[in-house]
Amino acid sequence: SSSTGSAFEFSSYYVLLDPGYVSNTDLNGTMTFDSTDFDTLGLTPGSYVWTITESGETITMNIVPEPSSALLSGLGICGLLLRRRRAA
Repeated sequence: SSSTGSAFEFSSYYVLLDPGYVSNTDLNGTMTFDSTDFDTLGLTPGSYVWTITESGETITMNIVPEPSSALLSGLGICGLLLRRRRAA
């Protein structure tokens, strides 16, 4: 739904860069998708690294949930642990 930073696209065969890209500068950006989730997008949270064979450069993609989702999940886990501890 929205994005910031450097625009690029890659596959196993090529990397498409924004026409204004300056060689040897970092690409950084974020993307936000409203009204969807990782399963719908076919994504698994984690860190992924691709190496471009010809140049030896790497592309690292970090897929992370929005902070509020991570916070709610963390609070839920803490609640379960506390409940389990009290029952023991």
